Amino acid sequence: MPTFAALAMAAVSSAPATLRPFSVDMSALSASRELAAALTSDGIIQVTSIAGYAELRSEVLAGALECNTFPESHAFEDGTTRRSIAARTVPGRGGVQPFPLDATSKCQAFESALAPFRALVLEATEQFASALSELLDVKAPLLSTPDGAHDFASFLDVVQSGDHLEHIHEYTKTVPPKPEARTPPTLDMHVDQGIFIAFTPALETEPSEFHVQRRTGETVRVDFDRDALVFMLGGGAEQIVSPKLRRIDGFVPRGTPHAVWVPPSSTPRMWYGRMVLPPPGAALAPGSSRTYGDLRTEMIRATSTGDDVATVGCLQPSLASANRRALSATSCTAGTEYCWHRCMELSPDVSSDTHDEANAAAADWKRITNSTDNTAACASIGLRLQCVGPRDLVSIGGHGDFYPACTNTTAPFTPYPAAFGPRDEATCTDAALEAQARSVPMNYGASADLMGYCDGVPCRQGVLQWGLDASDPEGKVDVQITYNGRLGWAAFGIANPGGTLNGMNGAHIAMLLPDSPLLYTPQHGLANATGPVIDEFIISERGTAFRLWNTPYPVKSLLAAGWAVDDCFTTLSFSTAALAGWPLDTAGSNKMLWAFNSADHYVGYHSGSHRGIVNVQWSDGAYSTTPEAQPSAMPTGALVAIIILAVLLALLVLLLVLAVVVARRGAAGDKSKSARAAADDSKLTDRA
Repeated sequence: MPTFAALAMAAVSSAPATLRPFSVDMSALSASRELAAALTSDGIIQVTSIAGYAELRSEVLAGALECNTFPESHAFEDGTTRRSIAARTVPGRGGVQPFPLDATSKCQAFESALAPFRALVLEATEQFASALSELLDVKAPLLSTPDGAHDFASFLDVVQSGDHLEHIHEYTKTVPPKPEARTPPTLDMHVDQGIFIAFTPALETEPSEFHVQRRTGETVRVDFDRDALVFMLGGGAEQIVSPKLRRIDGFVPRGTPHAVWVPPSSTPRMWYGRMVLPPPGAALAPGSSRTYGDLRTEMIRATSTGDDVATVGCLQPSLASANRRALSATSCTAGTEYCWHRCMELSPDVSSDTHDEANAAAADWKRITNSTDNTAACASIGLRLQCVGPRDLVSIGGHGDFYPACTNTTAPFTPYPAAFGPRDEATCTDAALEAQARSVPMNYGASADLMGYCDGVPCRQGVLQWGLDASDPEGKVDVQITYNGRLGWAAFGIANPGGTLNGMNGAHIAMLLPDSPLLYTPQHGLANATGPVIDEFIISERGTAFRLWNTPYPVKSLLAAGWAVDDCFTTLSFSTAALAGWPLDTAGSNKMLWAFNSADHYVGYHSGSHRGIVNVQWSDGAYSTTPEAQPSAMPTGALVAIIILAVLLALLVLLLVLAVVVARRGAAGDKSKSARAAADDSKLTDRA
């Protein structure tokens, strides 16, 4: 029978290797080769030198233990008990949800440390997401709403629009380890189903073991820096990103399998984690009417009834009650209100913010008061606090222009009324689009196809043409854009280099509308549509809704502006050296945005296939378009690999053919030798 010493030696000899994860200072966290290599091989990194983080980490974890408010508890098979408290952060200012703490003096230090600690973790989380956005070579958008009206274009957009589920855990284990064998893991090897998790190394006296399985299949024990913030990829990143990858030889995220062993200890092990979940309004898959929010609602319902349901965000059954509490209750800080999956800012004056036509002329009539009790503020004037849109329709969860308002409406949200009947697709062909684009007498000299999708199939959504007048001292450019659709609205402009949504917020654009923008109202759009008008605008940096930026730029830059509209196509043309005050870089290039709507006259959202980016080199006619707008081409690395494989297969076939030929010649030679030998034997016999 093996002795304890022998078993201990065997355990040591079979112990996994130790991994010191890739470390990067907060100030240097960016899209580096080292970051990509670490996430590819290990799926886990740590961020260090976060100003103020080390002290706050200790205060929060020690304060949570002192506060001793843990509503949920779970016993593991290895003898470990975990007590938990959960909260979440939703998008928008004021979206940090409080942890449900007891109102006692022993929780005050913990509560005061939580706010700056969570702010630091959020800052690091968004910086990590920004670095991943740059590393990922993907087709945009990564996610969209079921109706296609809103896109979450980049990885950073997904992270900033998603819920962040936070837990603080206390682990205790007093059962002594069995001397004859290693205890099973507290948490078996598994992959979190969130996008990624940010967590603190545990505050503990006896070191626990955190194991990860590397891409090679090797399992290693991770040795963290105590004062680091750790980031680990989840299965959600892999599921969301993989279908959108343009290259199979670039950075490919992988959910990191991991397991935890909690040792026996006289003091508890304290841990904090922040799991990033997908945006609740995003569709589970292209074409699906179900959203991640629907899935979470099903999870909340199922965990209360004991039913099985697919989970998101490491929502293990052992955490079901805590997660249900955190995901189902939402409150926003003073000055904000929860509406359309986020906390939205409120306006200061309830008297002008009631949601009715009589107050439509007020500056911020659509929003409610900045009140400590907004429900009571609405009730005081006989109205109810609701999440509605400009047409006084209540949000039912889909995408749209929604905000908190005082209103008694009961009408649910419906799509904008269509401006047109079905288009004659037999007439409105790609060849007809080409003919329309080339029908003008002007020779522009350069052109670019604006690619999108028609019923999921790559197709041309427009043609951009331009020409630079070298003799013009102002460097004017002649521009024409022909869009594959009727006129709801059509736009073309300079992207804002620092703007969100690929530079759309803050962009300077030229826009063709079916009527004067001065006649626009959020309730009725441009319903009269008396005739097209071309104006210049600066899209608001606060939001994309047209009601936020429908006043034209006062100084006109467009010359010879024109339009052509029929039952198939829309054409916008002009000559200019600037757009809404921003000069075109005619000696170099500009990142230009294009988009159109051919469905309604409410100047609302374009669909995902009716917009894109084109980088234009004005002087020499060169251009490049956003990869997501082009039909997917074979990735270069994949193409090279296929060519090499084909060459190897051809060589193998050639070798096999040569082998067969040599074998046949050898067999023929043997037969010839046998025949000659038989003949010689016959001669010898005759002589005998």
